[in-house]
Amino acid sequence: MRKGLIENGLVYHAGFPNAGEDQRFDSLSLDAMVFRHRASTYLWRLDAQGISELGWRGETIVVTDRALQPREQDLVVAVADNEFVVRRWHNAKMTLLDGHPEIAQEVSLWGVVTHTLTEYRSS
Repeated sequence: MRKGLIENGLVYHAGFPNAGEDQRFDSLSLDAMVFRHRASTYLWRLDAQGISELGWRGETIVVTDRALQPREQDLVVAVADNEFVVRRWHNAKMTLLDGHPEIAQEVSLWGVVTHTLTEYRSS
């Protein structure tokens, strides 16, 4: 912050301005960004093999919100044959992602995928 000279109750700023003073930003919070509906948001650790068309590599953490209704082209978590699978929501139904022909056709919606977390550098 620039230092000011106070004279007769007026502040006269001296020195170079700080570029950050023009715009103030709220702090970033992963809790606020990712967990919009705390009571209905779940984290899933998935082995992303077989879903490479999504760009997921290795182990991916998927954030799923059960309070949301799916929209066209959303990724959703579904239950098929008592197992959780990732599907694409298309024309008000779930469609298979490539590479999963063995998944049963009867599935039930579990939640909407809102975010993925990917580790680029291991500890």
